[in-house]
Amino acid sequence: MDLCATDSTQCLMDDYRNYCYANYSSVLSQVNMSLDDFIPWWTAQVAEALNLNQATLESLYGDDDVYDTNQSVREFWKFGTSNGVSGTPSSFVNGVMLNSVPFSVEGWLDLLNTVYNSQYHPAATTRLSPIQN
Repeated sequence: MDLCATDSTQCLMDDYRNYCYANYSSVLSQVNMSLDDFIPWWTAQVAEALNLNQATLESLYGDDDVYDTNQSVREFWKFGTSNGVSGTPSSFVNGVMLNSVPFSVEGWLDLLNTVYNSQYHPAATTRLSPIQN
């Protein structure tokens, strides 16, 4: 059962992402390691860091993966590339990919207000208020 869907307080996706970013150099240094050796090594690291069961994590790499993780990742990748995503960060507003991404709250507010104010608002008799933070 997916913990993120059933109880978001039990979701560890952000913790896992942060762990991956913090430890990417350790992963990349494993140049002479086969996939069969990498899986138990990596799952042991993650299990210890996030207090998870290593056998459960290892099962995500096998044929008995109840989440079909490999297929799901492939579908996400294909969806992203079909929409022009080739890296991070990539952002869309109203289905249009941005050439550059704002990196501050103020930058996003300016962008979204510009988009909003460029829209036609036939029901409004006065200009609608811009987005506030």
